[in-house]
Amino acid sequence: MTDKGTAPFLDGKITSYSSAEAVRDFYETDGANWSENYAAKEGEKRPTNPAVLRLNLVRKLVARYGCDNMLDAGCADGPVMMEMLRQGKTIQGFDFSPTLVAKGKARLREGGFPEQLCEVGDLTAIHLPDASFDTVLCLGVLPHVERLDVALSELVRVARPGATLILSFRNDLFDLFTFNRLTVEFFADHFLSAIPSTGEERERARTLLDGLITNPSLPAPNYTDGGAASFGSVTRINHNPLTIGEQLKRFGLKHGLNCYYKFHPVPPLLEKHFDNFRDLGAQMDETMSFSWQGMFMCSTFVSVFTKERNEGGS
Repeated sequence: MTDKGTAPFLDGKITSYSSAEAVRDFYETDGANWSENYAAKEGEKRPTNPAVLRLNLVRKLVARYGCDNMLDAGCADGPVMMEMLRQGKTIQGFDFSPTLVAKGKARLREGGFPEQLCEVGDLTAIHLPDASFDTVLCLGVLPHVERLDVALSELVRVARPGATLILSFRNDLFDLFTFNRLTVEFFADHFLSAIPSTGEERERARTLLDGLITNPSLPAPNYTDGGAASFGSVTRINHNPLTIGEQLKRFGLKHGLNCYYKFHPVPPLLEKHFDNFRDLGAQMDETMSFSWQGMFMCSTFVSVFTKERNEGGS
């Protein structure tokens, strides 16, 4: 496993860290029935699961960019693939979990599609030829990847010049909206660290900042609202939507736009005061995915890139 202090996370914030095996174990156990996340729950006015919100956003982007000839890198058991195939798109995918791939193959067979469209694969050593795809999707995967630089190089390699890449990330700026320990850490990491003063003065500012936040010790380390408790202990890396475009230039990618999903109508610590918290958030997802508010009110974002036709940067 790459040393935490030197791991090439492209200036992302490491909120938790684990081996790749631990990530796989999570998705093969707690996340084993991944496709069930895409089904509307009984009694819901509208789907509120983040997986559905992301799929709805991907539908919009696929239509907007006219995507086809697609690769779904990290496809789990194939819910996005199935959606695209039903739309008549050409798509194949791979995942590092044999358990999920086996389920994906079964779903493809049941849907009347070739099971070989879903295979076991490694994001850091993709088994496919150079310049094979006009669209590359990588959704809910990159925040868990230990060698993010290698993974991005591989995604770019299999994309054709001019291809569209749709990549999702955890949103570092969301910490400014939470009004808790994460907010204090964001200020310390990005604002207090810029003060041209001694470490003692920065520490004093940090202590005073704790006093401005009602819950500076919450959430506890490894907390997550992502479902099973074990999700909080697997590798999770946040990135800043304001800088992601500049960071990925070195891979030969031109940044197009950011869009946002999993809206929180109020900071998460206030959720218990709103019975309709998740429904309100889902309503915002339907209409505000491309708004500036999402940069702060959403815990995740999707960035769209184009592979430069001059491949010198990749």
